[in-house]
Amino acid sequence: MLLMTSTNHERCGVRAYLSCHALEYFRGQGCTKLMLRSIYPRFFSGLPDHNEKSRGFFERREWEFLSHKVWDLSSDLDQPLQASEISTDEQLFTEASGDMTCVGITSEERRRGIGLDISATANEILRQRRVKKAYVDWVVLLDFYRRTGYDQWRGYRCASF
Repeated sequence: MLLMTSTNHERCGVRAYLSCHALEYFRGQGCTKLMLRSIYPRFFSGLPDHNEKSRGFFERREWEFLSHKVWDLSSDLDQPLQASEISTDEQLFTEASGDMTCVGITSEERRRGIGLDISATANEILRQRRVKKAYVDWVVLLDFYRRTGYDQWRGYRCASF
């Protein structure tokens, strides 16, 4: 479920009313826990990290924010880079862009270069498809992706009720 209100209607009680009504509905359906986050495909990854006013709104309504953030990353593929479903979409932004899903390597197999190889291969496939800007969404391991040329683009906070 996604609740959105126009900025023209801030501080009118519309958002609070909709939120309260939605929570009552879910409780009536037997729901005991809600998460403010997303699953794939991601339409809404969580509360945008830069939106402190909205965070206060949720905290006043007893939502508890998780200690870690998740990130969307981007990389300029014109630069040389030192997976795994790959897709491209020339209309996503103003230039040819594409994305790959997060790379997942079991903890026992990490530190062997497998994830870096997968990411580098995915980046190369994106380049072959003439992608100029690449994205990875819902990332926690920032340092890993920085090693393959990605940087923070947007951050999100997840919460539960």
